[in-house]
Amino acid sequence: RNWGKHRCKAPAATFLLGLLRGTLLSCQGGILSDDRGLAAALWRTFFNQKCDDPRQLELLVEYVRKQMQYLDSINGEELLLTGEVSWRPLVEKNPQSIMKPKLPTYNDEGL
Repeated sequence: RNWGKHRCKAPAATFLLGLLRGTLLSCQGGILSDDRGLAAALWRTFFNQKCDDPRQLELLVEYVRKQMQYLDSINGEELLLTGEVSWRPLVEKNPQSIMKPKLPTYNDEGL
């Protein structure tokens, strides 16, 4: 290939692509792990191992878990048709699970 004047862009793009892949793999592993694993992945990737306030890390872990729960609840067909995702805010006034718990069913005797 002839990159012409922009030869330096190819190595930079290669570096950034590798960085993105590493970040995605780290976060994916954290998401599939428990909260400590996710916190470690977020601490490495988002905070660059320099987070002095554990409350910030805790907030980000909670946010990622909340977003994953929300994304899992989205109708897949609708998402494919529209391609639109509305993200939940980082901080909510009244945070609640978006999943509706199933109410218990009772027979006539109350059991």
